Amino acid sequence: MEIKKTRIYGDIVEINKKEVKSFWNKRAQKYTDDNPYNAVKCNDNNPEYVHTLEEYERNYIIPQIKIDSNSKVLDIGCGIGRLADVIVPQSKYYLGTDFAEELLKIAKNRINPSYNFDFEVCDFINISKNECVQKNKLFNKVILAGVTMYINDQELKTCLENLLEIIDKNATIYISSPIAIDERLTLEGFYSENLNSEYNVIYRTVNEYLNTFKVLIEHGFKVTKNEHFLNDMKQYPETERHYFILER
Repeated sequence: MEIKKTRIYGDIVEINKKEVKSFWNKRAQKYTDDNPYNAVKCNDNNPEYVHTLEEYERNYIIPQIKIDSNSKVLDIGCGIGRLADVIVPQSKYYLGTDFAEELLKIAKNRINPSYNFDFEVCDFINISKNECVQKNKLFNKVILAGVTMYINDQELKTCLENLLEIIDKNATIYISSPIAIDERLTLEGFYSENLNSEYNVIYRTVNEYLNTFKVLIEHGFKVTKNEHFLNDMKQYPETERHYFILER
């Protein structure tokens, strides 16, 4: 019997969406008040790395998005609302969405209720149909932090097409994800000893992402940032941390 490959290089294969969703709902059990972001950063054996990633994103990347009192922010795949901590007090309105109900239960109890925000259980592909999204559009700041790598190619393209329906003519989109350095790498049902769980994820190359962004570029967006970060703390030889900012 042929042994199923769980690390696939180069080839385009789909990961199981139901398993991805189940994985993230189970990650809610990792949440603690002492180390809240470990639940969504997936670095169980290295809490210091989790802290460094979080601080870098908050202090260096998020300021580049220029969130202010006129910003209507849509945070897709918000998890426990880790970026909401810093964004909600700065913005006019914040909406965090995620398809993992258990993570959103945590998010709803973490933010000061005096601010103007909502959290909604919503799959990215259905974002333009969500009642709360429709009520509060048009958004001028969109965040996709650590989300795209869990979405298959065709679905991701559709998601971005749907996103265009609910964002302002002047908008900024921030996308971050670990990427493949040399060639696409897919983990399909790969058992991770670090996470003590099977893991499904797609590490695309920079060029694959730029090709995916054509649907946005064709509607007036430009890629203004395309950078890797924290390479001095690289965990794995095949991937690196990367972020893009697109503006229109």
